[in-house]
Amino acid sequence: RVLASSSGALADEESFFNSKRWIGRTVAIAITWCLLLGYALLLAPGKGPEASQADQALLGQLLSTPFDGSVSPLFVCIFNMLGIWPAIYAATVLPGADRQSPIPAFPFVAGSFFIGAFSISPYLAVREYRGIKGE
Repeated sequence: RVLASSSGALADEESFFNSKRWIGRTVAIAITWCLLLGYALLLAPGKGPEASQADQALLGQLLSTPFDGSVSPLFVCIFNMLGIWPAIYAATVLPGADRQSPIPAFPFVAGSFFIGAFSISPYLAVREYRGIKGE
Protein backbone atom coordinates (compact mmCIF):
# COMPACT_ATOMS: atom_id res chain seq x y z
CA ARG A 1 0.00 0.00 0.00
CA VAL A 2 2.80 2.44 0.83
CA LEU A 3 4.68 1.34 -2.28
CA ALA A 4 1.61 1.98 -4.46
CA SER A 5 1.09 5.48 -3.09
CA SER A 6 4.76 6.38 -3.48
CA SER A 7 4.85 5.03 -7.04
CA GLY A 8 1.68 7.01 -7.79
CA ALA A 9 3.35 10.17 -6.52
CA LEU A 10 6.42 9.31 -8.56
CA ALA A 11 4.30 8.81 -11.68
CA ASP A 12 2.60 12.16 -11.02
CA GLU A 13 6.00 13.89 -10.82
CA GLU A 14 7.32 12.16 -13.94
CA SER A 15 4.40 13.06 -16.19
CA PHE A 16 4.52 16.37 -18.02
CA PHE A 17 1.08 17.45 -16.79
CA ASN A 18 0.88 17.09 -13.03
CA SER A 19 -0.43 19.17 -10.15
CA LYS A 20 2.16 21.89 -10.88
CA ARG A 21 1.53 22.06 -14.62
CA TRP A 22 -2.18 22.20 -15.36
CA ILE A 23 -3.18 21.15 -18.88
CA GLY A 24 -5.87 23.85 -19.17
CA ARG A 25 -3.39 26.65 -18.50
CA THR A 26 -0.86 25.24 -20.94
CA VAL A 27 -3.44 24.77 -23.68
CA ALA A 28 -4.91 28.26 -23.13
CA ILE A 29 -1.49 29.91 -23.44
CA ALA A 30 -0.62 27.78 -26.47
CA ILE A 31 -3.88 28.68 -28.23
CA THR A 32 -3.44 32.38 -27.43
CA TRP A 33 0.13 32.25 -28.75
CA CYS A 34 -0.98 30.54 -31.97
CA LEU A 35 -3.78 33.08 -32.48
CA LEU A 36 -1.43 36.04 -31.95
CA LEU A 37 1.17 34.53 -34.26
CA GLY A 38 -1.46 33.82 -36.92
CA TYR A 39 -2.78 37.37 -36.69
CA ALA A 40 0.70 38.86 -36.92
CA LEU A 41 1.63 36.77 -39.94
CA LEU A 42 -1.65 36.68 -41.86
CA LEU A 43 -4.05 39.43 -40.84
CA ALA A 44 -2.04 42.36 -39.47
CA PRO A 45 -2.43 45.56 -41.49
CA GLY A 46 0.42 47.43 -43.12
CA LYS A 47 2.01 44.83 -45.37
CA GLY A 48 2.12 47.01 -48.49
CA PRO A 49 5.16 48.99 -49.66
CA GLU A 50 3.62 52.37 -48.78
CA ALA A 51 2.81 51.17 -45.25
CA SER A 52 6.37 49.88 -44.90
CA GLN A 53 7.75 53.28 -45.97
CA ALA A 54 5.48 55.06 -43.47
CA ASP A 55 6.62 52.70 -40.71
CA GLN A 56 10.27 53.32 -41.57
CA ALA A 57 9.74 57.09 -41.53
CA LEU A 58 7.98 56.94 -38.15
CA LEU A 59 10.66 54.70 -36.69
CA GLY A 60 13.42 56.96 -37.99
CA GLN A 61 11.71 60.00 -36.48
CA LEU A 62 11.23 58.23 -33.14
CA LEU A 63 14.86 57.22 -32.96
CA SER A 64 16.33 60.54 -34.08
CA THR A 65 14.07 63.10 -32.30
CA PRO A 66 11.60 61.32 -30.02
CA PHE A 67 10.46 64.34 -28.00
CA ASP A 68 10.10 67.05 -30.66
CA GLY A 69 6.29 66.89 -30.55
CA SER A 70 5.72 65.61 -34.08
CA VAL A 71 4.76 62.16 -32.75
CA SER A 72 2.07 61.65 -30.13
CA PRO A 73 3.60 61.59 -26.62
CA LEU A 74 1.47 58.55 -25.77
CA PHE A 75 2.95 56.66 -28.73
CA VAL A 76 6.48 57.67 -27.69
CA CYS A 77 5.77 56.46 -24.14
CA ILE A 78 4.46 53.08 -25.33
CA PHE A 79 7.36 52.72 -27.77
CA ASN A 80 9.86 53.34 -24.96
CA MET A 81 8.06 50.87 -22.67
CA LEU A 82 8.72 48.06 -25.18
CA GLY A 83 12.17 47.64 -23.66
CA ILE A 84 10.96 47.79 -20.06
CA TRP A 85 8.33 45.01 -20.19
CA PRO A 86 10.85 42.29 -21.13
CA ALA A 87 13.02 43.46 -18.21
CA ILE A 88 10.03 43.09 -15.88
CA TYR A 89 9.38 39.59 -17.24
CA ALA A 90 13.06 38.73 -16.77
CA ALA A 91 12.96 39.91 -13.16
CA THR A 92 9.85 37.81 -12.59
CA VAL A 93 10.78 34.64 -14.48
CA LEU A 94 14.54 34.20 -14.05
CA PRO A 95 14.86 33.96 -10.22
CA GLY A 96 12.96 30.64 -10.09
CA ALA A 97 14.06 29.36 -13.49
CA ASP A 98 16.73 27.02 -12.13
CA ARG A 99 14.02 24.97 -10.38
CA GLN A 100 11.82 24.76 -13.48
CA SER A 101 11.59 22.01 -16.03
CA PRO A 102 11.74 20.88 -18.84
CA ILE A 103 13.41 23.83 -20.61
CA PRO A 104 15.66 26.75 -19.53
CA ALA A 105 14.15 30.23 -19.34
CA PHE A 106 17.08 32.33 -20.52
CA PRO A 107 16.68 31.85 -24.32
CA PHE A 108 13.00 32.77 -24.13
CA VAL A 109 13.60 35.81 -21.93
CA ALA A 110 16.44 37.00 -24.17
CA GLY A 111 14.22 36.56 -27.22
CA SER A 112 11.47 38.60 -25.59
CA PHE A 113 13.69 41.70 -25.83
CA PHE A 114 13.52 41.33 -29.62
CA ILE A 115 10.13 39.80 -30.45
CA GLY A 116 8.20 40.28 -27.21
CA ALA A 117 5.42 37.91 -26.20
CA PHE A 118 6.03 35.73 -29.26
CA SER A 119 9.19 34.52 -27.53
CA ILE A 120 8.19 34.34 -23.85
CA SER A 121 4.74 32.76 -24.29
CA PRO A 122 5.92 29.22 -25.18
CA TYR A 123 8.05 29.19 -22.02
CA LEU A 124 5.14 30.41 -19.89
CA ALA A 125 2.99 27.63 -21.34
CA VAL A 126 5.30 24.86 -20.13
CA ARG A 127 6.49 26.49 -16.90
CA GLU A 128 5.41 24.81 -13.69
CA TYR A 129 2.94 26.72 -11.55
CA ARG A 130 4.48 27.87 -8.26
CA GLY A 131 1.70 28.88 -5.93
CA ILE A 132 1.82 30.65 -2.65
CA LYS A 133 4.35 29.23 -0.18
CA GLY A 134 2.69 26.68 2.07
CA GLU A 135 0.07 25.50 -0.42
